[in-house]
Amino acid sequence: MEEMDRMTSAGRKFDTGKKPGVKRASMKEGSSHGEKTLKVVQLSRAQMPAELPTSLEELQALFSTMKALADST
Repeated sequence: MEEMDRMTSAGRKFDTGKKPGVKRASMKEGSSHGEKTLKVVQLSRAQMPAELPTSLEELQALFSTMKALADST
């Protein structure tokens, strides 16, 4: 306790745990700092392919399905 009194009398500020210049990431909708929000899309078992697609057409079809789901939420 005595040490804390000495620190305040010396004019030092207490460490609040915040570092200057470090911004914490927030995932709030419509935040004022222009932060982007992430949308998590979960596919049902029926929408998931049995194996990972290897052809470009299959990948594009899966991507368009995921994009349509993300846009609809």
